[in-house]
Amino acid sequence: MKPHRTIAIILFSVILAAKSWSADLLDTKKVFSGETEVCLSDGSSLYVFHPKGTFTMEPLGISGRTIEGLWKYDSDGIRITGTWSWINGLSVPNDRREMDLNIGAILAKKTKRRSRNTGKEHEIQEAYFLIDRLEKIN
Repeated sequence: MKPHRTIAIILFSVILAAKSWSADLLDTKKVFSGETEVCLSDGSSLYVFHPKGTFTMEPLGISGRTIEGLWKYDSDGIRITGTWSWINGLSVPNDRREMDLNIGAILAKKTKRRSRNTGKEHEIQEAYFLIDRLEKIN
């Protein structure tokens, strides 16, 4: 096979794969525009954005970080203010923190998973996060 044909086939395959992958992404602003619960996972934690601005985070495994608090969406991303703790581990009592979070991508595919804390079943979407800021507050 000639080199230019090989390059053309590889390039075509990459473009086709990118188009099909991007078709499975959701617009973050549209996801957070309604009054419905939004459940996202980064592979290790479950982030639950409840209607009316309440927020919970829990680990997907038997141990990990938890957050209970409030969330607010604006043009800069999502600000979460809450009490941080740990399941099956030591944590500082009344550990209040504020975190600015940006969501790079949300995949359209949903999977079901039951919360270890509440027993409620959630429809979870995979997401990619960037933590812009994390500060201890009083």
